Amino acid sequence: MAATNRWVVLERRNWSAGSADLDYKVAFYADVPAGTPNSDGVTRANLYANPDVVSAWKSIPAADLTGMKNGSIIESVAFVSYPAGMAGAAILSDLDARHAAFQAQVTAESVVLGDRYGLRRTAAGGLVNTKVG
Repeated sequence: MAATNRWVVLERRNWSAGSADLDYKVAFYADVPAGTPNSDGVTRANLYANPDVVSAWKSIPAADLTGMKNGSIIESVAFVSYPAGMAGAAILSDLDARHAAFQAQVTAESVVLGDRYGLRRTAAGGLVNTKVG
């Protein structure tokens, strides 16, 4: 399932007292590629799945929240700042570029990790590759 939104501005703040800069808190959404399960049957979505997840966006569409819960969509919140007077079109272009970079990162991670999904080192020092999900 694909996310219905790439990004959403959650709030605008002036982080620096007296600053006229445009400071935003933004949620970005990326689709998690289904990929091929590893030898233990674990997919990337298994690692992101969380039935109790809550979005930073209080009005997130139900389908996107379902995607976050089943691991097919991931959300990342970032704080971005633009100089006062920056054109709105330039801000939109930058937010689109940030989303594209985030989506590319999520997609690349899904390919690179291969059979290492779920691999972890325990506190005792042992390596475990546990089936997730």
